[in-house]
Amino acid sequence: MPTPTHSQLNLDLAPSNRPLPLALTVPEAAAIAGVSTRTMYRAVKAGLVPTVRLTPRGRVFIPRLALERILGDGRQPAI
Repeated sequence: MPTPTHSQLNLDLAPSNRPLPLALTVPEAAAIAGVSTRTMYRAVKAGLVPTVRLTPRGRVFIPRLALERILGDGRQPAI
């Protein structure tokens, strides 16, 4: 599985003139948080991580600022 381009490992490699995305996919958010994709999906399902859907049955996105706030508090999705 390819590494997301804005995971924690690649943030320093991103071009400085290119802004970070406002929302992340669940696998991207999991990579940044240092947890498994399965754990992140459990946290989403439990309501511990806020999400956004652009369409009623569309992909789930996690707002980057919300994830930063969660991780900045020293909390990780606990499932």
